[in-house]
Amino acid sequence: QENYITLYDRSQEMIALPRIIKNVERTATIIEEMNYQSSLGVVPAWLDSLAKRGNLKCEDSINTLKMLKDNQVYDPALYYNYGGYMLSEVFGVDPVINDITQNYDRYKQPIKLGISKTVGFIKQLQNIK
Repeated sequence: QENYITLYDRSQEMIALPRIIKNVERTATIIEEMNYQSSLGVVPAWLDSLAKRGNLKCEDSINTLKMLKDNQVYDPALYYNYGGYMLSEVFGVDPVINDITQNYDRYKQPIKLGISKTVGFIKQLQNIK
């Protein structure tokens, strides 16, 4: 399946930088380079170890796992819990029992306000040098 998207779980870690860092761009570049190097060395070694232990039975399994890994995305709503409702009232409902869109419509205004506050905060941070 082309462009298959896999959502990172909320338990996945994010990095926060302390305010005392003088050159945020340099630090971010170093972190990105470490991530890139990890994708070249650690991820292939991890896939290799899964294959050798027999957890992946064929080439299709390896390719599927690579596709899932290569197409992972973060959803900021899982981390910021906009409006205090995203986790419990939108993502936390059973879609078989509840209609997620109805819950979203009910809490849309506080969620949008939470998003606006987060965007404003990020814009303020961009001005801090």
